[in-house]
Amino acid sequence: MKYLALLPLATVVVLTGCSLVGIRTEESPRYQVIETTGNIEVRTYAPRIVAKTSVPGNFTSAQKKGFKLLADYIFGKNEKQEKISMTAPVTQSAPKNEKIEMTAPVMMTQTGASQVMTFTMPRKYTLDSLPKPLDPQVVLERIPAQTYGVIRFSGVWREETNQIKAKELVDWINQKGQYEVISEPIFAGYNPPWTLSFFRRNEVLLELRRK
Repeated sequence: MKYLALLPLATVVVLTGCSLVGIRTEESPRYQVIETTGNIEVRTYAPRIVAKTSVPGNFTSAQKKGFKLLADYIFGKNEKQEKISMTAPVTQSAPKNEKIEMTAPVMMTQTGASQVMTFTMPRKYTLDSLPKPLDPQVVLERIPAQTYGVIRFSGVWREETNQIKAKELVDWINQKGQYEVISEPIFAGYNPPWTLSFFRRNEVLLELRRK
């Protein structure tokens, strides 16, 4: 009985130790690799459902608020008070400036001074079976199959490094000449903050369309 009582603590210790060196057990989106060049891949992702929120501010200032809003949702702040398993990666991006046409003659301009953070929902769920968020800032959305150029790297998930890697990816795509970039950079982090820097998996994704 004493050993059974210790089992939950032991499990936590093992899982924390694994994540410290970058071993992940979370579910991730399914994708097929089309081509690989070094640390760059072109991937086709299967359709998936995400919970997302848009938070005012720059990359760094929006991180904590966006993460908390989505974490609260999956930890039970929903209509069923249901806990939803965490998946990887967490993604963050800045939307493009976008002109939104309203009922004539009104026209509005969305400034884009915000960050969009998403959690991918486990594959067992559909939009109908997912519990509805209680916070209106959290939105559920089905993402269709998409093709992305992806560059992978380790280290701390910070905006400066992400932008450098995004430029490397854009340069590679332009050099290939086969694809057109149709999205802003999407920054993906796969590991918790306590994972050692050189074991972390980070990625920048750009949605592509074949020319």
